[in-house]
Amino acid sequence: MKIAIEGDKSIRIGSLGDLARVLPAKLDGEVLNFDHGEGQVRVGKTVWGLYVGDNGKQYLQYEKGQCDWSELQGITNEIHHRLAQEFGADLKFKVEGCLAHSRDDDRYL
Repeated sequence: MKIAIEGDKSIRIGSLGDLARVLPAKLDGEVLNFDHGEGQVRVGKTVWGLYVGDNGKQYLQYEKGQCDWSELQGITNEIHHRLAQEFGADLKFKVEGCLAHSRDDDRYL
């Protein structure tokens, strides 16, 4: 699952410490790796990536793990809350399909 972050101009991830600012305070988690402004974090039993897309916009990617729907909603809400707290309250999450930018699939919409 890909979550585009709108209003992300204030997010600057330049180190492992900056990436740790993504981790929700209320949930168990850790930074797994970091390179060139992108990286992965573990939150509970899930793994999330924070990346910069071809369009220069940042997004979260749910990469690994398994949880029930309400737990997934809770994790994404906590990550959103933490990002807004650390980088600015104007951040919005927008869920996109994996092929959201594929012109071949536009014919189905």
